[in-house]
Parts: sequence; structure tokens; C-alpha cells
Amino acid sequence: MRARILEADGLYLSNIEFTDLEHIKKWRNEQMSILRQWKPLTDKNQDKYWDVIANNNDSVLFSIIDENDRFIGYCGLTNIDYISSRGELSFLLDTDLDRNNTKHDTTLLAVLKMLSEYGFEQLNLNKVFTETYVYREDHIRTLENFGLKRDGTLRKHVFKNGEYHDSVIHSMLRSEYV
Repeated sequence: MRARILEADGLYLSNIEFTDLEHIKKWRNEQMSILRQWKPLTDKNQDKYWDVIANNNDSVLFSIIDENDRFIGYCGLTNIDYISSRGELSFLLDTDLDRNNTKHDTTLLAVLKMLSEYGFEQLNLNKVFTETYVYREDHIRTLENFGLKRDGTLRKHVFKNGEYHDSVIHSMLRSEYV
């Protein structure tokens, strides 16, 4: 049984365990079209990643655990800037779950709730933000349904699937967090 750090809507966040890394590598390699990652991860990359997780002061990462105590994804606040008091929301689900729009949306809403609580109440951040590629329309809709505000669009910002795409930046301020 894993330690429960935060809970919402039948899910909970726990510390990432070394055994999670193989799943994370698999999911990241399968979903490169939605990530900043540009080449497949290797076992060597994952070993370095574990060192980064253990020693990084500008990221807080969690495993996402479902009601059956199954590891279904990971998330966190990354690129934390303690001077400007902001952090970037990060989220990736098991590829099979990610393909299920309803499960993706309900899981994302629960994760956003927990990460916002952690960012605003534990880290005392003023702002959380995220970047999403414009072709992820369902994901963007869920972010906005949660209450994240669209800050703007970075035009032709990423090259994915053989062409340039816009990125949409969303954020929530502490004063908007309920």
C-alpha cells in the first residue's frame, strides 16, 4: 500500500517509486505527440531521470493511484520558480486510459484539484500554469472547465507529426483558486 499524499474523487497521489519508471518510459514513448519529448526514452534515460527526481528542487512529482491501488499515471508541478511563485502543471496517464476521453477527463479534473491544492496550500505558489498543444481540444476543454484561464497562444510553437502547431497557455492564480 502506498502513502496517500492527497486524495480526490477516488484517486490519490503518492510518491513516485522506482518500479513506476518502466511504465512512465513506456507511456512517454507512446505519447510523444503530446509531450515536449522529441526522441524515445531508454533505460539509461530513466536511470538519469530517477536521479533528477531524487535531487530536483524545482519539481514535485507524484504517482496517480486509482481506487484499486493501481498506478495509472503521474503528475506534478515542474519548473517551479520560488521567487516568482509559480509552477507548471504536468500530467500523463497510462496510454490506454488516455484514449478513453471520459476516464481522461475525470482523472484530469481530480488531478488538477489535487495539484492546485498542493501548489497553492503547500508550496504557497501564486500561480500554476500549463502548456497544451492546440490539437488536444478535449484536454483544453477540461482545463477550462476546471477554471484555468487561457492566457494566450504561442503560434507555430512546436513541430509534431510533420508540421508546426500552436501551443495554448493556461493558468490559475491563487486568488482564483476556490
